[in-house]
Amino acid sequence: MERYDFTVNADLAGNVPEELDRLTNKEMIAVHEAIQKIKQNTETEATTKHMEWFDTAILPVLKEYAEQTSSILDIERDREMLIQATLRNACGLDISSDSHCLYMAIMSTVHLSVDVENGDPVLVLTYDLKES
Repeated sequence: MERYDFTVNADLAGNVPEELDRLTNKEMIAVHEAIQKIKQNTETEATTKHMEWFDTAILPVLKEYAEQTSSILDIERDREMLIQATLRNACGLDISSDSHCLYMAIMSTVHLSVDVENGDPVLVLTYDLKES
């Protein structure tokens, strides 16, 4: 059996407002700086985790599809949390019922675009890892 316990110690959390009321201005500034640092570290950890998720779960699926269909796969990591995957194939891009994992990769996008560039069909998948 696996158990994931995310309960919060209510006694510990309940004492925080009382402790804040007793702090000096200098201590309040230090607490504020500590909170900002914790928030930044949390955001950095989340960014790393989401990038790892993309690289572990989505990228291999896109690479496998590109290989199976003799397509070109371009990955652009334009901004910190935005990734654009572009699949190109002069013969067309067919997504069949055998492409179960590709469905997952497509459903994880925030934007999907089907276009034609230089006469070749192009599928553009945009992932916003901040929304993950």
